[in-house]
Amino acid sequence: MVDRLIQNIRKIPMVTAFFRQGKTPEDLLASLFSGMPYHWLAKKDLSFHCKCSRERVEKILVALGGIELEKMIAEPGEADVTCEFCRTHYHFSRKDLEVLLLESGQPASA
Repeated sequence: MVDRLIQNIRKIPMVTAFFRQGKTPEDLLASLFSGMPYHWLAKKDLSFHCKCSRERVEKILVALGGIELEKMIAEPGEADVTCEFCRTHYHFSRKDLEVLLLESGQPASA
């Protein structure tokens, strides 16, 4: 059965190409398990939800450390972060970065 599955996988084009052909997830499963018995356990609609937030991005900036925050404050004086998943943009002014540096409790560079 494993050999059959491997053969089926080799016959399928890249997943993105498969879906660009108008195929559905059900078609993909039918192709993968062709010649083998299978049954659906559940079917759910897909949804996308990114968990990013300004607070999470602030934590990431703080995690960079005091020296990096000071570099951002000095030049360019602001920070722009875009979530790679949902493309939400977050802007941090010089004042925002200064507050994060103070709240972080990290020592300023010497």
